[in-house]
Amino acid sequence: MPIVFEDGFETGDTTKWDAVVVTSGEHVTVDSVSPIHGAYSLLSTSENAGPDEYAMVKKIVSPMNVCYARGYFRVNGGLPLPNEGDRINLIIFYWCSNVAIGKSGGVDQFQLRVSNVTGTPTWIVKNTGIKPEIGRTYCVELVWRRGDRTELYIDGQKVAECLAAEGMRDRAVDDVRFGMGITVTPGHTGLSVSTDSCAISDTYIGPISPPTIYFEDDFETGAFKPEWSLTKTEGETASVTSIAPFKGRFHADFECDGLPGTAGEMSYAQVSVPSLTDCYVRQYILFTKALPPSGKSYVPLNLRSALASGYALAYVYVSGGATPKFGLYWVDQAGAHYSLTDVPVQLNRWYCIEVHVKVGAGDGAYEFWIDGTKVFSIEGVDNLTARTEPPYLGGPVNYVQTGERWASAGSPAHGVYVDEFVVADGYIGPLPAVTYTLTVATTTGGDTNPKPGVYTFSEGTSVTVTAVPAAGFVFSHWVLDGATRTENPITVLMDKDHTLT
Repeated sequence: MPIVFEDGFETGDTTKWDAVVVTSGEHVTVDSVSPIHGAYSLLSTSENAGPDEYAMVKKIVSPMNVCYARGYFRVNGGLPLPNEGDRINLIIFYWCSNVAIGKSGGVDQFQLRVSNVTGTPTWIVKNTGIKPEIGRTYCVELVWRRGDRTELYIDGQKVAECLAAEGMRDRAVDDVRFGMGITVTPGHTGLSVSTDSCAISDTYIGPISPPTIYFEDDFETGAFKPEWSLTKTEGETASVTSIAPFKGRFHADFECDGLPGTAGEMSYAQVSVPSLTDCYVRQYILFTKALPPSGKSYVPLNLRSALASGYALAYVYVSGGATPKFGLYWVDQAGAHYSLTDVPVQLNRWYCIEVHVKVGAGDGAYEFWIDGTKVFSIEGVDNLTARTEPPYLGGPVNYVQTGERWASAGSPAHGVYVDEFVVADGYIGPLPAVTYTLTVATTTGGDTNPKPGVYTFSEGTSVTVTAVPAAGFVFSHWVLDGATRTENPITVLMDKDHTLT
C-alpha cells in the first residue's frame, strides 16, 4: 500500500505537517492525556464557535488524481450542534470534498460533502444516518477520484458516495486537512475533537489491524500464570502482590537482597512464545529501594532465541550512575551494541517500555519505546545469520524474560515491579488514559458554561461549570448525581461519570 504521508503524532508535536490552520478562539495541541492510539493525539478545541473557523493541521501533497485520507476521530464535547446546517469538518480535500458531522433533519450525523462550484461554493450533501457518539472513536476515510466521484468509509464500511459536480470534477487533490473545521452558529462552546493515525495514500488504507497477542498477563489472578517459569538466585524472591499496581489490583514483584557476592543476582519470570521473527514486548515497570550505582546495571526485560546458545537478541538495561538511564542492548553481525538513551530513571515511578525485535538476514531491526515515545531504532541489520563466536545469533525470539534478569554483582537491594505484560506481533503502545464523562444539562430559565452536553475528561481533572441565568431568572441550585449543591460556579472532580443539572 503506497502511503504518501502518515502521522500518529508520536513525536509529540506537529512538525510533520506543512501548517497548523487555527483561527482566533480555536486551539490545536498534541495531547498526551487521552490519546486514541499510542501516547499522543491531536486535540482541536474551540472556545466560542462561529462560521469558517479552523483548528486543523494541513499537508500539501503533489497533485493526486486519486486520493485516500484516513484518520481516527473522537468527539470529546460540543454535541449536539445547536442548529440545522451547523457542521464540523473532520477531513477536508480543499476545494474538492470533505467529511463532516452536521445537523440535518434535526439530527447530528456523518455527512459526505462535495463542492459544486468554484469561488464561493455551494455543496452537495449526502447524509449517512450514522449518529456520532461522544467519546467513541471512529475510523474515517475520505476518497477523491478525479473526473468521477467522492466516497466516504466509516469503520471500514463504505457509507456514502457522490458524483463530483461538473465544474469541480477535474480537480486533483493537493491540500489535505485533518482536525476540526467549524461552521456553527456563533456562540456555541465546548467543541472538542481528537484526531490520530492520519494517513494519505493513492489506494484504500482501511482501519488499523490490531496486533496478534501471543501472551499477556496483568497478574489480576493474584498469581503468575502457569506459562511462566521462575528463576531466582539465593536470597531473591518473585511474587504477585498488591502493593502498588499500575492498573487493577495486582502486579509482579521481583526482589533482590543486595547481599555481597562475586556473582550477580537474578529474580525473573520467563515465558515461551512461538518462534517470532517480528516480536513486540510491552510491560510497565517500576523500580523500588535503590537504582544501580556507577558501574552497575539492571536488566528488567530480555528477549532470547533458542538457537543463540543462551545469548540475548536484545534486552533493556538501566545503566547506573549519578543519573541512571535506560538503554537497549542489541546484536548484529558486528557483535553486541549498547545504545544508551537520554531517558533518566527514577525510583517509584511507573514506565511503559516496549521493545521490537525483527529478525532477518539484512532486514532485521530493533526499536525501543519509553512511555510511547520511540527512543531508539535501527534497521537493515543482520541478526539472523549464525555467528561463530559470542554473542551468538541464528534464530527467532523464543523466550521473553521479565523482572530482574541480571543485576551486577555488588548492586544494592532493590525491587522491580512489573504489570500489564504483553507479547505481540505488532506495536502495542501504552494503555489509554482513564477517562470519565460529565453530562451537563439545564432547565428552563438559563444556560451553562460550558454549554449543555456530554464531555470527556481524564481521571482526576477538576472541571468548573457556571450557571448563567436568563433575564428575569436567578440561580437556585445544582443537582449533581442526585445531590443538591448551591455553589455557583461548581467544581466537579472527575473520579467517575457524573451528571450535573
